[in-house]
Amino acid sequence: MKKAVWLNILKWVWLAVVIAAAGWFFSVNFRDIRTYITNISITRLILSLLLLIVAKFLTADLTYYSLTLTGQTVSFKEAFSITSITQLGKYLPGGIWHFAGKFGVYQARGMSAKQAARPIIIENLWLIASALMTGLAALLFSHSPLPCRYIPVFCNRTSGLILIFSSGMIWIFSTYLILRYLIKTTISPLLHFRLCLEQLLIWFLFGCSFWLVYPQNPSLDFLLQAIGAFALSWALGYVVFFAPGGIGIREASMTLLFSSFFLPQTTAIFAAVHRMLWVLTEIFLALLCMAVFGLPLGLDQPDKPSQNMDNK
Repeated sequence: MKKAVWLNILKWVWLAVVIAAAGWFFSVNFRDIRTYITNISITRLILSLLLLIVAKFLTADLTYYSLTLTGQTVSFKEAFSITSITQLGKYLPGGIWHFAGKFGVYQARGMSAKQAARPIIIENLWLIASALMTGLAALLFSHSPLPCRYIPVFCNRTSGLILIFSSGMIWIFSTYLILRYLIKTTISPLLHFRLCLEQLLIWFLFGCSFWLVYPQNPSLDFLLQAIGAFALSWALGYVVFFAPGGIGIREASMTLLFSSFFLPQTTAIFAAVHRMLWVLTEIFLALLCMAVFGLPLGLDQPDKPSQNMDNK
């Protein structure tokens, strides 16, 4: 009990520190921030928002398959509503409330604790593993000096490409084996491969959305580093349990990973702009789902025997 109290205090302290640090940073760099923001293209911001929305739809598809593959009967509309509404819980101190919210929704739909836990585990396995894989691959395909700086084998281009291919194969086969034999999920190899490609697409879209926040830069290398920096920073922020929504952790990571392109304060400004777009997108989708579909509790659904699905 005492440990839980101290952990809760740590979460609130972290949130207070991040808010105070952000306030200090923006007050000190107000002129630069105003200059950078006025240089951002409105068209690019709108495109960034649209990419976020598309990627969120694809993320909801993972929720759909995590449920159907564990024997639950659910429509994509319901999966999208569940994901959009419960994701706002991650901004509460602790970063676990979207898990608790999704778990609660699943139980309200008649699932046992074990049945509710399985799709959540599967969905997070997909998201975290694919974010790490995409981030690593994007950075290695770019000319970022960071991989070489910390892992010497990446200094050799050929060795790096071989490592990317090997890591990709390990990622695909290991997640398949975990799903089939540890989580006891019935999934065909073809569907698994298709979902792996979908996960890569999700992080590509998120990374492109981050890239669009910056002033126009046509460099492919810049785009690859934006994708890699966002994916890896998201994964780090996601697993740091005391940071609500990964706030502070994600921005600090992106600042480090983008250090070869911009000064830290410049990256911090654009990371903050993208964070605002990210939060606005999540709030918009949650409110839209509540207005159109209501709360996704499924209390009016008759009890039906559920079946596993290999295809939508």
